[in-house]
Amino acid sequence: MPLPSLILRPIPHEPPSSKIHKPLYHIGSYVCAAWWPSPQRKSKPKFYHGVVKNYTLKKDRDYGYGPLILYDVLFDDDTVSCGIEDCYVYLKEDFEILDKKWRGINAVNAVYDRESRDRWAKEIGWFRVKVNGVSREFPSLMEAIREYDRLVVQSKGPNTLAADLNLPSDWDWLVGCVQEQASSDDEDSDDEANHTENLSPNKPSRQISPVVRTKKKRKLYKDEDDYVDSPEPTKKKRTSRAASPGTLALSRERCNEFKGVSFRQADTKFLAYFQRDKKMRGLGYYYLASDAAYVVDEAKRKFNCLKQPNFTTTDEFFQSRRQEMQDTGYGLEQVGTFAQLNSVIAEQVAKVNGDQKKPNVDTGYGLEQVGTFAQLNSVIAEQVAKVNGDQKKPNGKSKPKKDAVSRENPKAKNLSSEYKGVSYNKETSKYLSYINIDKMRALGTFKLESDAGLVSDIGNEAFKGKRYNFVPETKYYAARNQEIIGKGLTVDDVGTVESVKAKAEAKIAKIRRDNPVWKARVKNVETDAKLPSRSILMNAPEPKTNVQIQSYHLKPEGNLHDGTPSDATHTSKKMSSTEMKQRCKNYAGVSFRKVDKKFMVLMLIGKTRFLGMYALASDGAYVYDEIYIKFRGGISPNFATMQQFTQARNEEMKETGLEVSTVGTVESLKSKAADIYAKIIKDIASDDGVNDDSKASVKQNLQVPSSEAEVPASPAKNQVAECIDLTSPNAAYAVDLVVEHANGPGSRLHFATDEQFLIARAEEMKDRDFNVATVGTVEELKRKISRYYQTAKER
Repeated sequence: MPLPSLILRPIPHEPPSSKIHKPLYHIGSYVCAAWWPSPQRKSKPKFYHGVVKNYTLKKDRDYGYGPLILYDVLFDDDTVSCGIEDCYVYLKEDFEILDKKWRGINAVNAVYDRESRDRWAKEIGWFRVKVNGVSREFPSLMEAIREYDRLVVQSKGPNTLAADLNLPSDWDWLVGCVQEQASSDDEDSDDEANHTENLSPNKPSRQISPVVRTKKKRKLYKDEDDYVDSPEPTKKKRTSRAASPGTLALSRERCNEFKGVSFRQADTKFLAYFQRDKKMRGLGYYYLASDAAYVVDEAKRKFNCLKQPNFTTTDEFFQSRRQEMQDTGYGLEQVGTFAQLNSVIAEQVAKVNGDQKKPNVDTGYGLEQVGTFAQLNSVIAEQVAKVNGDQKKPNGKSKPKKDAVSRENPKAKNLSSEYKGVSYNKETSKYLSYINIDKMRALGTFKLESDAGLVSDIGNEAFKGKRYNFVPETKYYAARNQEIIGKGLTVDDVGTVESVKAKAEAKIAKIRRDNPVWKARVKNVETDAKLPSRSILMNAPEPKTNVQIQSYHLKPEGNLHDGTPSDATHTSKKMSSTEMKQRCKNYAGVSFRKVDKKFMVLMLIGKTRFLGMYALASDGAYVYDEIYIKFRGGISPNFATMQQFTQARNEEMKETGLEVSTVGTVESLKSKAADIYAKIIKDIASDDGVNDDSKASVKQNLQVPSSEAEVPASPAKNQVAECIDLTSPNAAYAVDLVVEHANGPGSRLHFATDEQFLIARAEEMKDRDFNVATVGTVEELKRKISRYYQTAKER
């Protein structure tokens, strides 16, 4: 519980005075309040310095001494504790009495009301002063002590000495004259002792001061329980307080604990400093050594030269700061809060950097001398044009411009722009927008850099499904407006946003029209599908199929290849887009389209073939397997048996909350797969865009029998090699794996170790100009052979 009453002589119980009310500390008052380590506040609290930020009056809990007061206190480490009862909050001056010796303390008594329901009156109480028969009551201990000093001065008059008072600084005008007169007299110390007798008639034998003064010395400071005497100063008023020997020793000891801190005896403050560019840099003076050490740490951290910090954590600094404030008696009004300390650090760092601005000087210039803002912008435009070399020569001839082909060649420009896919043409003073798919493709030139960045975003989104410069697009409008104002242009000069987007769409359509790889060839269906480049297809990581059949995750917009509109969605709201995309990774040929909230299935058979949109990823994987087996034969990439597909479908329906009425039955799914197969056959027969080699390969694969006849009951060497139609090392390695599965380790026919296979595989891939995207990875081959052997074993 609160402690100040322990130093007083308590009066157990007296009737409360009608004039006594508990003190109210207003916002901004410096206090010492209780702090508990746990929110339940069941343990014994600790008291720290702070400032009152707010208070609440509970008028329904008024028991004769005023309503209950709940304080919100901001402590010196910038932490806030709310709802602290008034019995746990002291005025800062009252709390500091605990650490000092006060004269006349026996004349101040604490009075309690033990029968009251008010905790302040019951446990803290108020204070009564009685001197020379005069009695006063106060809610604050400091007020009671000041009243004691006033009664002493009233009783002794001009004979009052500094030793007779608790706060002699409050009576400097009186005590100073007495001290000067005492220094000129030759009285003995016994006469001075007799001079202080019988101050209180009630207690004539009480000793007022524990210190016996000599003629030419007076007590200035108290260090804990010891009193230190210092010589009488020559001047009555001093600008700075000199430190006592005990304080100097303690201050020097603190300086030794920290790096970059020294003590200045004249100001009794600590200097913070550090070395930068072979020169000592001062960081200011501070009351606390811990504050100076913290400033040194932060300054070194700003300049990247902190090797051995004074404080490893902020909590360590706060703990050292609290302890030093308790030892020195300084409060927040002297040392400042943590936020103020950080602002001082910023100022000192700026001062070291030389970033502080010079004071503003009133020149007296008007608009006729400096010009308007519009005139300033026009001057900026002229200077920019001059730097760009766009000014004409004196003879009236300008630099010859290059032809249109060279202007749109991004390799001939200086690639200098903050946006991806934008370069600046110094000759034309325009910005070129381009994209990089299978090669550099120009999308046009623009006067504004932001317009070129937007067009590059549109092209990247059309062909790669991703924006790089303006995400979201609202950032583009802000950048465009700022650039128009900065260059002094108008909308008539640069064009509208709609015209910029139309130009971009025209360029994208031209690229698709002129390049067969990017053109969607689907009979009688208008499509705006975003197809991948040849380089992306060949370098895709770990494809799921062989050279004739590959899968690629695309994001088309609008109507799709089979004419199915993309606005019908039935995915469950419980599943996020990330979870949907994660589900696609388990299946070959299946990707999630965020716009439609459905799973899209694509397969490369001569070209990218669209196999439909599905509410379940397992349904899309099943259709992919059906088309795969019909065109290629062998093992299905996703489901080895029908039982696996049924189990995966039921689990996905349970997770997503979809029903059969929404996703359809398995029979309808088989019917849809058959329709897609027939459509692809018809498309292949009439498609002139596929080269003859690919068409012949596909037609040859169409003659492969059904899946039941493809998988042999006992896989032999030639049958496995026929099913794994990739490079010959792959086929030989596949045979080795099957034989090893059947007969155990050590029964391989071609490669004794995996290293031999990898060497032979790499050499043949190099000779035949194949890459990993074409033949697949070794891990994929192992999984494929494992599924094949398991399927053959089950059948």
